[in-house]
Amino acid sequence: MPRYWLFITSPENFEICVRLGLWGVDYTKRMIKEVSIGDHAFFYIRGRQVLIGLFIVTSNMFEEYRQIWPNKLYPFRVKIQQLKNIREINI
Repeated sequence: MPRYWLFITSPENFEICVRLGLWGVDYTKRMIKEVSIGDHAFFYIRGRQVLIGLFIVTSNMFEEYRQIWPNKLYPFRVKIQQLKNIREINI
């Protein structure tokens, strides 16, 4: 049974996440280590105060040091895929 996660990011970084099918964090917390293939995720977009989803996680956590996001490296990553059409939920 899939678990559900809330990924938090900025509007700019969200666009990159969707385009590349990738989400990352800058250090390993327990949460990112527990995310696994088949889990579902929603994004909370800081500043806009909306939830967007639904996405499915398509990889376990991995480390990669290629610069993708403009503000930080976020080397601890999972691959994601849009599961349904992106839908915004105002909160």
